[in-house]
Amino acid sequence: MDWKMKNPKSMIRKKIKNISPLAAVLMIVLTVGITLALLKKVTNTLYNAFGPGIVNIAVDEDFEGGDILTEGSVVKKVRIKNSKEEDLNIVPAYIRVQLVATWMKDEVDENGNVRSVAVPVDPMEFLTYELNLADRMVEGNVEGYWVEGKDGYYYFTEPVDPENLTDYLLERVSVKEGAEIPREAEGGYLQINVLADAIQAEGSTTEDHVKAVNDAWDSPCYSNGETPIYKNE
Repeated sequence: MDWKMKNPKSMIRKKIKNISPLAAVLMIVLTVGITLALLKKVTNTLYNAFGPGIVNIAVDEDFEGGDILTEGSVVKKVRIKNSKEEDLNIVPAYIRVQLVATWMKDEVDENGNVRSVAVPVDPMEFLTYELNLADRMVEGNVEGYWVEGKDGYYYFTEPVDPENLTDYLLERVSVKEGAEIPREAEGGYLQINVLADAIQAEGSTTEDHVKAVNDAWDSPCYSNGETPIYKNE
């Protein structure tokens, strides 16, 4: 089955719609988060100046599209980059991601215009993510960098330096074994919004920036208990 996908453009929490009638095509929407956080002091021999530290994140993805309902599985590898920009004070950042799946269809209105509309089904009833999460989410023994929080976000446990990337979070999307595909899903496609945001990981001490990220994100805990994700050693 033929499928098409436009090249995604970076934007802040804004959807990019792809016209692909009668195909179940996996899409990805880039999300760029720009956060002003703690002030970084800049000093030379003449004066003291204060400039804002900036985190500039963008989604980096490897996509092998196709008809997921027919093929049963589609490669969709997603990770986040803390992009370095010339003349901007880009600093290390803590990053978290939320994956929001919507099943879409393209419809033609009375004027012949094609528009994408959401189908009232939950894609995760018949689809599943293959995620690169830590093998053991136990205090003091986390094997890996991405962990799932109780709040529905996925957290990268280490600060990401400018021009560096997280490990891949999402690896593949597959149809659940034995799942029944709703009739409403026929002729549609999956749209995944990758909602990513970040907090500056820079301060006078590790305790300072860990406190900052916990204050901003309400002290997130692992999905399997009350163990804090970010804690001072």
